[in-house]
This record gives sequence, structure tokens and C-alpha cells, in this order.
Amino acid sequence: MFTKSDIDWLKDEYLRSLADEIESRIGKKLDAVITKLDTFVGEIQKRRDEDTVHSGDHSQINDRLETIEKQLNIASV
Repeated sequence: MFTKSDIDWLKDEYLRSLADEIESRIGKKLDAVITKLDTFVGEIQKRRDEDTVHSGDHSQINDRLETIEKQLNIASV
């Protein structure tokens, strides 16, 4: 049978090291997940920025086409 001091010693020794090991393992896995998420979010942001620029290009082309149509008195389709 364990005495109170034995139990306290076991708690101090094993629970602390177990908690440290769990924290270390979870930390490594979370770091990997966070790194992948950062890459993924970066790709999404890049795509959004490209879409914004692309839609701006369309807007400029449409404005220019409207100006040309007005100058040439051509009805737009």
C-alpha cells in the first residue's frame, strides 16, 4: 500500500513529466497545423488580391469600351 508521501512523490514526478510530454507533443502538432494554415490563408489572400486586380481590369476595359461606343455612336449590346 502506498503512503501519502509515496503518492505525493508519484504525483510530483510522473504527473509533471507526463504533462510536460503531452504539452510538447501537442505543441509540435499544433505548430505543424498552424504552419499549414498560415500557408493556406496566404494562398487565399493572394487569390483575393488577384481577383480584386482582375475585376479592376474588367472595370477599366468596360469604361473604355463605353467611351469608344459613345464616341463612335455605336449602341452597346
